[in-house]
Formats: sequence, C-alpha cells, structure tokens
Amino acid sequence: MIGSDKGAVLGRFLTSFPNWLTVASGPWVLNAALVEVDEETGNATSIGRIDRTVN
Repeated sequence: MIGSDKGAVLGRFLTSFPNWLTVASGPWVLNAALVEVDEETGNATSIGRIDRTVN
C-alpha cells in the first residue's frame, strides 16, 4: 500500500484480518515518467525518468 507502514500491510495480507493501516514514516519518494508526445502522430518523442526524495 502506498504510504502505509510495511509491517501493517504484511500482517493484513498474511492473516486476511482487517486492521487499521498506519502512515509510514521517513522521506517522501516520487517516481514518475515524463513523456513528450508529437501532437500530429501521437508518438512519444522523448521519455524521461523522474526520481525525487524529500526528507
């Protein structure tokens, strides 16, 4: 689960028992792709990777 504590998510998955998920601590991480597209052809002209971490 994005933004949730790993231990709580694993416990929920392994036991199939619903429980409250806690918000994970630590730095924020953003991963994305930036795609430039030719408007006439609809083809991608470039693809860039974005990786950012905020403490």
